[in-house]
Amino acid sequence: MVRDGLVVGECGTHGPPDPDGVVEIRYGIAVAERGQGLGTEACAALTGWLLGRPGVSCVAASTDAAANSASRRVLERSGFVLDRLDGPVAWYRKERQPAG
Repeated sequence: MVRDGLVVGECGTHGPPDPDGVVEIRYGIAVAERGQGLGTEACAALTGWLLGRPGVSCVAASTDAAANSASRRVLERSGFVLDRLDGPVAWYRKERQPAG
């Protein structure tokens, strides 16, 4: 992500989809740029694009359950639902919606 010619964040996949069509995403926003909706915008855009790709049935993401409430809000605003808590890690997912 670039704003005023400066890189202020990044968003991408953590590898290709697995055999079940699940692909994990990761993202980060520069501290000075947080709280402006950039994370949600990037997460939602990447997720929408991924769910339109052949072979992708679900997008997953993880974050620190207790220490990163902002990241949890980004995922929830982007349409993700909490899948499970695995120790300190909250796993979220967004499924491809059936056509029609």
